[in-house]
Amino acid sequence: MIEYQIEKCVFCHLCEWVCSVRAVEQIKPTATAIKVQRSDRFGPVSLHVCNLCEGRETQACVEVCPTDALTLDGGVVKFNQQECIACLDCADACPEDAVGWDPASEKIIICDLCGGSPLCVEWCPEDVLSLSAG
Repeated sequence: MIEYQIEKCVFCHLCEWVCSVRAVEQIKPTATAIKVQRSDRFGPVSLHVCNLCEGRETQACVEVCPTDALTLDGGVVKFNQQECIACLDCADACPEDAVGWDPASEKIIICDLCGGSPLCVEWCPEDVLSLSAG
């Protein structure tokens, strides 16, 4: 599970950028499973990260998926693009507002922890993000 120390965040968006480049091969903030937001120009920073629901009894995105494109594997949500019908029920159900959608490729962006070595953690210049042992 990705953990964060929001007070260290400098709002650089590098975590979003590396996530979107991995997902859709371009910097595209809408196509990312991590979102850094501010309510106003100098307001507090909030972070929405897919897989923060690890450890909960249920994963809302998995439960609502009508085609089983989303499954749970060791606490990590796995996504099968071939099974996806792009209904976006998973995005609507996500309590973290962290499921990305790329209309150009019609692709759902779900965090799979980059196979165990999350790029957002690796590239964060302020060490805001970390990967917990679970």
